[in-house]
Amino acid sequence: MQNPTDPDATYRKRYGHNTGYVANIVNAYNEENQVITHYDLEPNTYSDPKFTEDILQSLSETLSPTQKKIISVDGAFYNDDLSQEAKKQNIELVPSQLTGAKPNPEKLGYDQFEVFFVVLLLRMET
Repeated sequence: MQNPTDPDATYRKRYGHNTGYVANIVNAYNEENQVITHYDLEPNTYSDPKFTEDILQSLSETLSPTQKKIISVDGAFYNDDLSQEAKKQNIELVPSQLTGAKPNPEKLGYDQFEVFFVVLLLRMET
């Protein structure tokens, strides 16, 4: 226990030492509006993918399964199992970045490459 006055505060070593809590905030938006739809505060040992699992569960209870939804998540909140579960609910999870340990300066890492994307748009006229 790190703080006797706050027994729920936890400690973990991730990119240094962290104590306390971790928060997750989800917002929905369109061209005109933005609103916070979910928030959560958990002990610092709560995993990022668990937050995504919680949100998927909440959305399955509150939104129509026929309504297509796209959720942008940080790469740490994404994995293949969650993506498959989301697809069952007509949700597309879009990870925003690579995940993993910090790059080892002694090795060639993904951070030393430049990636160029080519987007091909196909328009079909009837």
